[in-house]
Amino acid sequence: MTQPRYMNPIALGLIMVPLAISIAINQFKVTMNMAEIAQSVGMSAADSAWLMSVYTVIGVFMAIPCGIFVAKIGCKKMVLVAGGFAVVGALLGGFATTGTMLLASRAIEGFGFAFIGVAGPSLISTYLAPDKISAVFGFWCIWVPAGNVLAFNIVPRVYAQTQPDFSGIWWVCGALTLLFVLLVKFFIRPPSGVEIRTADSAAQKKKTLTDALRKKNLLLVSTAYGIFNFLLMIILTFAADSAALAGVAPALLTIVASMPMFCAFITSTAIGSIAGRRKNYKFWFLLTLLAAGVGLVLAFTASIPLIWIGVVLFGVGLGNPGMALSAVGSLVDHDESLIGYGNGIMMTLQNLGSFLGTFLFPLFLNMTAGNYLLSALITVAFTIVGLICAFVAKWD
Repeated sequence: MTQPRYMNPIALGLIMVPLAISIAINQFKVTMNMAEIAQSVGMSAADSAWLMSVYTVIGVFMAIPCGIFVAKIGCKKMVLVAGGFAVVGALLGGFATTGTMLLASRAIEGFGFAFIGVAGPSLISTYLAPDKISAVFGFWCIWVPAGNVLAFNIVPRVYAQTQPDFSGIWWVCGALTLLFVLLVKFFIRPPSGVEIRTADSAAQKKKTLTDALRKKNLLLVSTAYGIFNFLLMIILTFAADSAALAGVAPALLTIVASMPMFCAFITSTAIGSIAGRRKNYKFWFLLTLLAAGVGLVLAFTASIPLIWIGVVLFGVGLGNPGMALSAVGSLVDHDESLIGYGNGIMMTLQNLGSFLGTFLFPLFLNMTAGNYLLSALITVAFTIVGLICAFVAKWD
C-alpha cells in the first residue's frame, strides 16, 4: 500500500494563514476611519455601519453554500475563489466614488471573507496528516485577530497621510491578497496516496447537507462556538467604551480593545499544539469558552486592574476557535465527504453569533440604563448554554 504523503504543515501554514490575514485586513481596514471614509463618498453616518455589517450578513447566508461548493469543486479551488473575491472587491473599492459603489465592493470582499472561513479549514483538514491538523488550526485561528490588529494599528496612520483619498489603502490590500492567492495556486498541492473526494465521486453523491444537519453533536458544538463568537464581538466592539468610563487613559483604549487579539497569537497556537498532542480537544474547548465568558464580565467592571485581567483572560479564550475547527472531522464521524458541509454549518453559527453580539448588546445596555457590567452579566446565561451544549456533545 502506498504511504500517504501530505503537505508539510509549516509550508501550508505559512501560505494559508497570511492569505487569510490579508483577507481579514480587508474587512477591518475601514473600522477606525469609518466615519471619514463614508463621508468622503457621500454616505450618511447611519448607512456607514453597513460597511462592516455587510460582511456579517453575507457570512450568515453564504457559509453553508460555501460548504456545498467545497464539496462540489474542492477546497483548494474555493480558497482561490475566496481570494479572488477579496482582490476584486478591493480593486473596485479603490475606484469607488459613491456610497453605493463602496458598499457593493465591500459586499464582494465579504464573499471572500465568508468563503475563506469555510474553505480554509476544509483544506487544512484534508491536505495535512491527521496528527498535524490541530497545531496548524491553532496557527490558522490567528487570522482574524492578526488582521484586526494590523488594520487597527497601520491603516489609521496611513490614512492620516492620504485622507480623504483611501484608494491606495484598498489597492495595497488587494495586491497583498493577490500575492498569496498566487502562492496557493502554485505551491499548495493535494496529498498523494489519499483520495480527496468531491461531489462528482460516487461516495460524495450519496452525501448531502441534510446528512450533515443530522449530526446532533455537530449542531451542539456549532451552537457553542456561535456563542463564543457572540462574546467575542461584544468585547471587541464595546470593551473600549466601557473602559473609557472606568477611567482607562484614552491612549490605552485601543490596546484594551486589541489585547485579546494580541494574546491570541500565543494562546491559540499553544493550546492547539497541546490539545493535538494530548487529544483532549473537548476539555480545551470548554476551558477556553469558560475563560472567554469570565474574561468578558471582568472586562466590563469599573476596576481598571480587573479590566486588564479580563481582556487577557479573554485572550486565553481565543484558543477556542482552533478547538472548534479541529473538532469538525470528529463531529461528522470522520466522514471526509461531510467536512465541507460541517465547516459551513459551523461558520454559519459563527457569523450568526457575531451578528447577534453587535445587535443584542446595545439592547442589553438600554435595558440596564447604560450599565456595562449588568449588561455583561446577562451574557453569563449565554456562556452557560454554550458550556452545556459542548459538554453534552460527544466528540474526540
